[in-house]
Amino acid sequence: MRARILALGAFAAVLLLNGCGADRNVESHYNQDGYMGLSDSNPNFRTNPTHHNYKKDRQLMRQALREMGLDKRSTIVINGPEVTVTIHLNEDVSGEEAEAIRWDAYSLLKGNNPRYNYNILVE
Repeated sequence: MRARILALGAFAAVLLLNGCGADRNVESHYNQDGYMGLSDSNPNFRTNPTHHNYKKDRQLMRQALREMGLDKRSTIVINGPEVTVTIHLNEDVSGEEAEAIRWDAYSLLKGNNPRYNYNILVE
């Protein structure tokens, strides 16, 4: 009986000690950004390399318009989540062509910066 109690006590001690041990070689699952990974969970945290501001967003919009050759003939106004892009076209462009250009510009801008609501004006 006494041997059983000792064996059971030794077994419980082994389980207790084994359960309390932590593997200190396990790497953390968050970036070493100094904020315990907050830049991963908060994409607009300033330390996040993908953080965007209006200047960077405007550059991405200009780049999208440059692909269409419209960057020099357009103005971009950002007001919170709303973006108004005015494209100045030649007088000889038909209504159908202007509408196609407007739709292409909208698609390209929405694809590059989907978080904004775009209003594309063609003049």
